[in-house]
Amino acid sequence: MTDTPTTLDTVLTWVAHASWQAAVLGLLVAVLSRVLRGRLEPRWHFCLWLVVLARLALPVTPPAPWSLFRLAGVAAPKQAPIASSVTATVIDSPVVATPDPPFAPDISPTISREANAEGLPVPPSGEETVRETSTSIPGETGKWVAAVWLAGLLLLMTRQGWLSYQFRRQRGTWRDADSAVLDLFRRCQAELGIARSVQLLIAPGRHGPATWGMFRAGVVLPADLPARLSPGELRLVLQHELIHVCRRDVLFDRVATILAAVHWFNPFAWLTLAGLRRERELACDAAVLRQIGDGEAGRYGHALLAVAERLTAAATTSMVGVVGRNQSLDRRIRMIANYRAPTAARTALGGLLLVMLVALGLTDAAGEPPPAPAPDRPASAAPPGKENRTVTLTGVCEDDTGKPLPGVRVVLYRYDWTNLKDEKIHDQVTGNDGRFSFPDVPALPADELTNWGYLLAATSAGRGSVVEYLQPQALKGPPRLRLGPAAALQGRVTDIAGKPVAGARVWGSFTNSPIEGVRSTWTDANGRYAITDMTAWGSDATKPQPAGAGMGMAVSGCFFHVHHPDYARAMPMYRGMPAAVDVVLKPAAVIEGRVMDRVTGRPAGGVHVELQPAMDRPDRYPEGAETRTDAEGHYRFASMPAGKYALWADAPDRTCVTPDLMTIEAGKSHTAPVIELIEGGWIEGHVVAADTGKPVSGASNRDRLSVAVCGSARPEAGSRMISTPVDVRGRFSVRVPPGLNFPSLTKTDYWYRTQRREYFEKGIEVKAGEVTSVVFRILPAKPLPDPDPAPVRLPIPVPAERQAAALIRQLGGGTRSTWAAT
Repeated sequence: MTDTPTTLDTVLTWVAHASWQAAVLGLLVAVLSRVLRGRLEPRWHFCLWLVVLARLALPVTPPAPWSLFRLAGVAAPKQAPIASSVTATVIDSPVVATPDPPFAPDISPTISREANAEGLPVPPSGEETVRETSTSIPGETGKWVAAVWLAGLLLLMTRQGWLSYQFRRQRGTWRDADSAVLDLFRRCQAELGIARSVQLLIAPGRHGPATWGMFRAGVVLPADLPARLSPGELRLVLQHELIHVCRRDVLFDRVATILAAVHWFNPFAWLTLAGLRRERELACDAAVLRQIGDGEAGRYGHALLAVAERLTAAATTSMVGVVGRNQSLDRRIRMIANYRAPTAARTALGGLLLVMLVALGLTDAAGEPPPAPAPDRPASAAPPGKENRTVTLTGVCEDDTGKPLPGVRVVLYRYDWTNLKDEKIHDQVTGNDGRFSFPDVPALPADELTNWGYLLAATSAGRGSVVEYLQPQALKGPPRLRLGPAAALQGRVTDIAGKPVAGARVWGSFTNSPIEGVRSTWTDANGRYAITDMTAWGSDATKPQPAGAGMGMAVSGCFFHVHHPDYARAMPMYRGMPAAVDVVLKPAAVIEGRVMDRVTGRPAGGVHVELQPAMDRPDRYPEGAETRTDAEGHYRFASMPAGKYALWADAPDRTCVTPDLMTIEAGKSHTAPVIELIEGGWIEGHVVAADTGKPVSGASNRDRLSVAVCGSARPEAGSRMISTPVDVRGRFSVRVPPGLNFPSLTKTDYWYRTQRREYFEKGIEVKAGEVTSVVFRILPAKPLPDPDPAPVRLPIPVPAERQAAALIRQLGGGTRSTWAAT
């Protein structure tokens, strides 16, 4: 399956959506026709069926809150990403030659649910939501459905073409009508006010009476019909056919036939065709009776019976006849016999029903509007749908011994990941108890991935400043900010020629941009800098610390940032504090490129693009960058150091196909290959405890548990991976590019305790448009009790048991030694 919907996918989606809605309308019109038979003029019955025909013909209809289909809660199929499909897949589990543990060992990817018809899996986390329903067909099934639909359509259209060819051959044998019949025909044409040219022909055999020609109309009569009917009866038959010409019934019949072929799988399409033909003849009969008056109804019915009795052959394709295969002659005769002139009330009823049916049936349920670029929300505003979820954020500032620190300035920032902006929303100084409190802070969802977050910055004279990102749990419990003694990071910044670089930005926090007044400064004219609010630390901080799963972690150094627009960015390291570090800035490289949406074929404007450095050198930590594309999908990274980089683009409802790692050279401009956005596939599942099967909450600890994925679009050599948080119920879902993907848990302890971890390390194949479900089972931190495997032999059987065993062997049975483990 391709990554993008083909034209056939889109057409089939439209056909399916129009077909089921037309079926609902057809059922409604059939009921109305039955209930209102005799109360409504035949022309109004015909018009009601025309509404069903219109719904079959229209690929889309305008949304409206009063739509009949709003009751079903189903919106029109979306274009672009939604038109394609989502399927679920089962991946065979590996064969592992190990004894089964005392709890369920199967961790192979399994199907947790059927894929929905819209092409959208369950949201990554949070509460269940009600989604739009689409009529797209998933995966390989969709291909077979499309093939069968096309085969049926081509077969029916081939038949129609063959019948049209035969009709044209037969028409070559027809001759002009005699002058007497032609004069009568012209008088009827004048009575009906038909100014257009209409041809009258005589056919040998039993073809007709019928009307033919969608645009150049004509009427054909059997050769013996003028002799069999009286002039008065022949006049009525000719009037009937000329009314078909006035109404352009041949055109409507051909359109209805083609639409029935397009929707051949839908019985209501054929019901619509039959209803149109039936009501068409009734409407023509009623029009003739209105023209000749009630007194001529009997003679008209007699003429109709005479034609039906003598000419039993049905009209062929391309013609509309007085008597055809699909006509209910009995109902027509009853209508003629009981005909009454239309009243104003019946006319008003018909018009009202038609207007209501058009308003209800030729509109669609209002779908979700396309996402518009969200304006920057004020600092106190919550994300959409969470306006009322606010908390009071309280915390405490302490010194390195745990004592409260008064007079600490604490600032709360809100960072917008989408627009790459941060803004200060609260500023407070701690009291004697070292506490701070920020009321009415919009809560961070504990089980959702958001495009914004919070960070706290605390500063105090003589103390090292603290910058800390807030996890969702921090808004439920008070964060504790520990400010140790201050120390200075200082040095000199020069270029490769040894000249000082003035005006360079230097900061020592982990943020992508500096926070004014917090661990940041500028170089002076001599290139010198000094950050005086760093936190002092020495050799004790470099001692290994337990990291779980029998592993340890040691700090060998910390990085800081040096930026200048005319040079490549630098991230030098210091190995203690205080520290003196001189920095040499190298010539900058420039990377330019473009992001295209493969689904729509258009440039992807306003897309977040990341430049991800490869971890190819252990002696340095290369710095990445991020930006947004312009309206034409273009982006530009300047001041980049030489090295290898991977490119990545984030957009709603998309993942991306990225080129291989790029090698860029200092002082040069580079044009990156086009980044293509696709729909991709999904990896979703649960994280559970292996011994109990209970879900492992991703928000249970201060360090958030996430599932990270690297693969074809995010090489393991890169410094970043796709990641998604695990919610409070242990669930996760992440959109990934097709190909071999490597999911893992971000908590080292959990990852090393994942049962059969080697299976995930081998990679999981994900196909475009498919959902692959996996389960991470976390083994207990403490090993399960291991029973003593030493065997104990049972007592020797008594003689009677020996005799019984010997008898069993003689009869062909067998015995075995019996062992028991304590």
